[in-house]
Amino acid sequence: MDVPRRTILQWLVTSTIASFETRPIWPDSKPATSPSGAGPDQHNFHYVVNRAPLRQTAFVHLPLGAVKPRGWLRDQLQDQADGLSGYVYSAFNTTADNGNAPYFHEGLVALAYTLGDERILRLARHAVEKRLAVKPEIVWRFDDPVDANYSFLTFPPASVMRFMIEYQEATGDPRVIPWMLRCYHQLSTPDRQVRSRYDEWTIPGRPEHLVALYWLYNRTGDRALLDIAGEFRGDLEKITTDFLAFPQRQPTDHGVMLTWMTKYPGIWYQQSSDDRDRQASLEAIARLHRYFGQVGGRFAAHEHLPPLPRGHDPSDGTELCNVVESAYSMEKLFEIFGEVELADRLELLLYNSVPGAMTPDFWAHQYDTQANQVLVSNVKRAFDNGPIANVYGLVHDAPCCLCNMHQAWPRFVENLWMATHDNGLLAAAYGPCEMRGMVGAEGAYVTILEETDYPFGGTIRLTVKLDKSMEFPLYLRIPAWGQGAKVRIGDDTFSPAAGSIAAVKRRWSPNDRVELALPMRVRTESRCNGAVSILRGPLYFSLRIGQDYRPCTTAGLSKAPREKGFPVFDWEVFATTPWNYALELDPSHPEGSVDVVTHPVSAIPFAQKGEPVTRRVHSSNPAVLDKAEWKARFQDWGEGEMQTVAFERAKWQQDEPVVIKAKGRRLPSWRMEQNSADVPPPSPVDTADPITDLELVPYGSTRLRISEFPVVRRPT
Repeated sequence: MDVPRRTILQWLVTSTIASFETRPIWPDSKPATSPSGAGPDQHNFHYVVNRAPLRQTAFVHLPLGAVKPRGWLRDQLQDQADGLSGYVYSAFNTTADNGNAPYFHEGLVALAYTLGDERILRLARHAVEKRLAVKPEIVWRFDDPVDANYSFLTFPPASVMRFMIEYQEATGDPRVIPWMLRCYHQLSTPDRQVRSRYDEWTIPGRPEHLVALYWLYNRTGDRALLDIAGEFRGDLEKITTDFLAFPQRQPTDHGVMLTWMTKYPGIWYQQSSDDRDRQASLEAIARLHRYFGQVGGRFAAHEHLPPLPRGHDPSDGTELCNVVESAYSMEKLFEIFGEVELADRLELLLYNSVPGAMTPDFWAHQYDTQANQVLVSNVKRAFDNGPIANVYGLVHDAPCCLCNMHQAWPRFVENLWMATHDNGLLAAAYGPCEMRGMVGAEGAYVTILEETDYPFGGTIRLTVKLDKSMEFPLYLRIPAWGQGAKVRIGDDTFSPAAGSIAAVKRRWSPNDRVELALPMRVRTESRCNGAVSILRGPLYFSLRIGQDYRPCTTAGLSKAPREKGFPVFDWEVFATTPWNYALELDPSHPEGSVDVVTHPVSAIPFAQKGEPVTRRVHSSNPAVLDKAEWKARFQDWGEGEMQTVAFERAKWQQDEPVVIKAKGRRLPSWRMEQNSADVPPPSPVDTADPITDLELVPYGSTRLRISEFPVVRRPT
């Protein structure tokens, strides 16, 4: 094993405050106790956990709806609901083939029960009712109302199961568990071996069913479900063996499949108890990023992995589905293993790569996004996708990203908090929210109000709301970059280690407050050819480049003609200012070379100042979909989707929440190659151009960007 190792955390919990020590990133040994301090035979008794013979998870997932967004994060989800998430199937002729309808419904259900928007709830309920109405004799061929040619044990039906699980947890609907059992019991062995014309991508995702099979087993005790899970053993043994020898051996070179597969050995580990499976998931993540890693927590795979020699080229693309499914894998693996590194990477994905691949109003997205992206246009690049993949638009060569993009933000909110096996709670990731969970030996509900500007600011304030005093442990994840973190409770201050999980065990009184201060120091990360990326907290920062949005028409847009009043375009974006700068700074002490300016967090935090955004508004003259036409075209999706809506488009006038002022010099020799920025020249670089004042803004606030900068040679 050739990844960094750290001392294993000893969980020392006192009656008031636990010791703070560093958790390992990839520990070699199996933990004797869970990360929440409970012994090997202890488990949370307020929520459903793994039943024998499954191994216990490190933490316990809270049901959808237990965590509600607040502040800027709620604004973010509301803009999503008012954007494409609310209209994909009600206003456009988007293609729903290749199993992508379940993808969309995953995001729809998660958004509906996280946000509570009644319009989205109606859509989600209708989608669920369509699934529950499937006849038993064809239940194993139900993944899409358009195409019934799938084997049930492929990825699309597993995608259905993922959102049915969340719906059941959010609502307690008593029909769901019997329906899911019927789906699996309906299968005969020949049925399970059916292969469809979509083998090239659905069959590698077969082990995705492990998520649903274990969830069902934990609620029913039906051992036949574990037998079905065991049928994936051959697939899983190959995935484990390939990841432990990656990149010389690869289970696939397809990026999205790799993001699915990274979690499969780890999920199977709950049943196999084979440490090779645990290590395979952790090594898969470590090695993918060692050889193909990009800024923002993702790895390069515009459709497939690029050639190994250029695995870190910042002009190589990453598919949006890759980013979203990577986030889901981090959420599941953090729940199972409790490794801080996994939650750190989850925040990198959500606070950088996800917003950077979409317009801030949620009306357009990219299929492939670049770390150094200086031109967005419908022209050929060094990708294995077509030229439309680079455009911000409605639908590209395949509709998967259009359907899959909606799950990222609501599922992130869902996983901000988890329960622990000593009947406490864990702040797994940070953002403004309100969480309600059951804790303590008494089994009472507690509400924790989380107030913060994170990730733009490092202060997180928690208010514990109880009906009466009670004792339970509270855990706080401290990111690996969080050196100097402070936890304050009343007059007491404690200093947890970076990369640890800080434990606070005490008797809580109503309205007790906890303040976590995470120092947001500017730091650098070494990248391709000695270039550097600039980070502050979980945010990457990119060069502000003047952006000229120009509407264009692509084959993708023709698949879903724009309806009256709906603001759907394909956008090319051209640079209006230079981009080829090298930074003047000392990479080992960057704070001495830059200034940080903060502004209030706006309602669209990832909009760049001056960028055009579209918002849903109230209007006395809205667009109206003709009811008769709408019924003819969209009757299968329910009348609740018909809307009377209006939109307006204007340039965003508020500043980004954080701006870094830096200095650099033009590098005329650094030019474009194949319609993208060429690989950064090896640093340090020499240039006679004068020093220029530069502004760096959060990566997620850019559609054009330089995120990996050459560094000017410093005088000796």
